[in-house]
Amino acid sequence: MPTTEPSAPPAVPSRAPSGPVALVTGVGRTVGIGAGVALRLAEDGWDVATTHWAAYDDRRLWGRSPRW
Repeated sequence: MPTTEPSAPPAVPSRAPSGPVALVTGVGRTVGIGAGVALRLAEDGWDVATTHWAAYDDRRLWGRSPRW
């Protein structure tokens, strides 16, 4: 059975989205494609939620970004 690390409780938005909303998956590294997409969408005014699978990222040669 795969193990997972504990996750933080889900964030509760303090306001309703005022514009488009995006969910970007695969954002385990600050220099990866997923992070770049998420940052660009946020810069363009999107409300962005991100996720990643730490167990997968930890098995890759590059790993995941610390504190990300």
